[in-house]
Amino acid sequence: MSRWSAAAERNREMVAGNAERILNDTTYDRFRTPRSQRLLVAAYVAVTIAIPCCWLIGGAIAGILAVLVAIVVYLLLRVSVRSIADLPDHVLDERMRRERDSVYLVSFRTLSTVVMIAMNIAFIAVEFRDEEATISFDSAAVNAVYWTLLAVVLGTPSVVMALRQAAEAD
Repeated sequence: MSRWSAAAERNREMVAGNAERILNDTTYDRFRTPRSQRLLVAAYVAVTIAIPCCWLIGGAIAGILAVLVAIVVYLLLRVSVRSIADLPDHVLDERMRRERDSVYLVSFRTLSTVVMIAMNIAFIAVEFRDEEATISFDSAAVNAVYWTLLAVVLGTPSVVMALRQAAEAD
């Protein structure tokens, strides 16, 4: 066995051990109830909407605070779905793999739709103006776009999985 394959095997065993710990952890069960998952989803959507507002209206301090709140809510949301979306195939059973793959498909479609709608709104806003339109970004606008897109891209799989788990529990 080569040094690389031995290291890969040790890594695989460590991931499997951590996955078992994550999947069997009952510490955060209060965040795994249907009501808690729905509240976390609502909080995450609200803070994702608040990020660009804070950057554009409140400035850098308000924007950074909104991002920090989003991180906290994102981590709680991840805990509520046991991070199933990030675990490798070899630690998940067939049902969990199907659920994860289905969640990623719905997340991709949702994210694609949101981006398409946003781009169409921007296109219409620019195209149907009477005067020549130019788009310029200052630091606050770049931060607003960056952190909002990051929140949407990272959070969509957990949001879909939390809503699906909450619906199945009811």
